[in-house]
Amino acid sequence: MWPSRGGTAATTPETDPRADETAAPAAEDESSGPPRTVRAAFAWLQSAVPVRNGEAATAGEIARSAVDAGYPSGPVERLTALFRRVRYGGYEQTDERNEQAQSALQRVRSALGGDDD
Repeated sequence: MWPSRGGTAATTPETDPRADETAAPAAEDESSGPPRTVRAAFAWLQSAVPVRNGEAATAGEIARSAVDAGYPSGPVERLTALFRRVRYGGYEQTDERNEQAQSALQRVRSALGGDDD
């Protein structure tokens, strides 16, 4: 339980509105095919690159690690920018942003000769 702010009741990570501010991007249910949202596409990138302390790494650290590992910088930077807007900038995961994220991720995967579903 986390201490409350000025009250006697305590909050848990599940009920504290601040908990989402520092949490790593959660992989969304993508059981049938490639990631379909900005957050899911970035979560795929995060899971695919070697990053020290991956759960606590920033979006920029993940992007740098991806480029250092040979991922193409343009699509990685585009996906990272989209993720930052959605995750920290208050932007919605619109169809347009999700499509842009899917496109960037497909370019990353294709450049590496990987699965380009």
